[in-house]
Amino acid sequence: MTGDPFPFKTQYALDECPADIQALLNRMNACAHFAGEEAYDADRKVQIDAAMAENQCEKLGCDFQKVFETHEGDIVYTGILFEYARVVYGSDEAVPECAAEIK
Repeated sequence: MTGDPFPFKTQYALDECPADIQALLNRMNACAHFAGEEAYDADRKVQIDAAMAENQCEKLGCDFQKVFETHEGDIVYTGILFEYARVVYGSDEAVPECAAEIK
């Protein structure tokens, strides 16, 4: 991996995406990364928990839904969101659900 936080190819330059999409993609990447980390000791668990809280991973599903709805009429932006979800989560349907929908 080259260190690129967006490890997929798209026809659209991601740095030209609106700030809300860029921020969400960065959070998706961070949340997926830290969710897969092993808390091999108490200090590492604190670090992982802090990173998950900082990135508001518990709200990720709802925030994905909000950003998607904001850009729903733009197939380029919604395509980028779903393409990234497939890369990070293995499926665009595997994005964390909105907790508000579950309640």
